[in-house]
Amino acid sequence: MIRRYRVRVDGQEFEVEVESLGPVVAEGAARAVAGAPVEAAAEVAPPPRPEAAEPRAGGSGGARPAAAAGERVVAPLPGVVLEVRAEEGQRVEEGDVLCVLEAMKMENEITAPVGGTVAEVAVRPSEAVNTGDLLFVLAAG
Repeated sequence: MIRRYRVRVDGQEFEVEVESLGPVVAEGAARAVAGAPVEAAAEVAPPPRPEAAEPRAGGSGGARPAAAAGERVVAPLPGVVLEVRAEEGQRVEEGDVLCVLEAMKMENEITAPVGGTVAEVAVRPSEAVNTGDLLFVLAAG
């Protein structure tokens, strides 16, 4: 059975189709109840994000640990950096696009969660990142 849902991710709305493959559910996965409102899915907590990312190793992806203290902006999902729109020293406002991340053939704009100054840019175009990898550090001010 295929069901259609409308989901909201970081303020952007998407329509998705989900096909039921049977009762097998991976350990720790959330179960969706047929006919349950979409808002119920929002109650599932996201997976914990690592506090420090692994250092880069030979361009295999992954971001460096933050060199500066401040608001960490991490990858919300694995993908490839298509475009970096912010540079170190640049002043950004909450909601400004810092970079564009391609994931599952969709372009995702990664925005500043707070206003401040870009203290560190930890990624470059064409670089693969994993969920939780450091993208930027924003300093207050």
